[in-house]
Amino acid sequence: MLKMKLQMRTGEERGDKTHEDDSLDPSKPRLAAPTATSSLISERLQQPPGPRKHATQLDKETVFEWFGLHSNPAKRIEFMCGLLHMCQPLELRFLGSYLEDLARKDYHVLRDHECRANTLSEVGMLTNALDPVVRSKLLVFLSLLGSDNRECAGILSRVLNNVDLALFYRNYDYSLPPFRDPLPQTFYPPYREPEKEPRELSASDTTAEALEQLALLFTMASLHPAFHFHQKEVVRGLLEKTELLLEEERRQRQLRLNAQTATTDLQKQPESTIIVVIWRCSHC
Repeated sequence: MLKMKLQMRTGEERGDKTHEDDSLDPSKPRLAAPTATSSLISERLQQPPGPRKHATQLDKETVFEWFGLHSNPAKRIEFMCGLLHMCQPLELRFLGSYLEDLARKDYHVLRDHECRANTLSEVGMLTNALDPVVRSKLLVFLSLLGSDNRECAGILSRVLNNVDLALFYRNYDYSLPPFRDPLPQTFYPPYREPEKEPRELSASDTTAEALEQLALLFTMASLHPAFHFHQKEVVRGLLEKTELLLEEERRQRQLRLNAQTATTDLQKQPESTIIVVIWRCSHC
């Protein structure tokens, strides 16, 4: 401290103004040597102010929007499991604690269903996954199945392996799409104007909903730790075939929607325009 004070006094006696002295004097502006960094900053300050955009934040919002609004349950589960596989061990332990706290809120509501989902006699009663009631129970049981319950997982695996998609289409009175492989991406229903009176679901709506439930069943089974590797492989094949059917279902529905839109637009056109169109078609 003594040496530093002596040096400062010596500088004052000489009348020298060092860079440190200037920085301590608020009445005088600080002068900095021009550098590449300072020039870039000055150029940015001279630019007109615009809307602030954060690429990372925008990307995060896009992912949230896709996950919450534009993704079906099967894709949501598959996406989350893929993210968990990329996490580090400590991150997984933290996420495990976080998930445990979230799941504790619904523990009392799902406790009875969880006991039934892990009981052989209860699981053995579910035999036909094409039945809507049985399919709903299978979704609940697979969601609550224990990670080490191999016995119940074996029963569920046999039930899912017996799903006949051709029979499924016959039950819903719907023709099987012309695939090269007759056995089973995401289905996004087109926008509809709100209707005043409730309408009954068409065969196409019911088929798409049932196929999405089957895709969810196959996705959970292919990722569940209670299933053996070969069981997951078989169910994964069924999932791929189901996704092909969903993709074809969406394509067929879009074609029907386009045809209805074209018919409506043609009906709204004036009669003279229709006559001109017919005349041009006849002279082609």
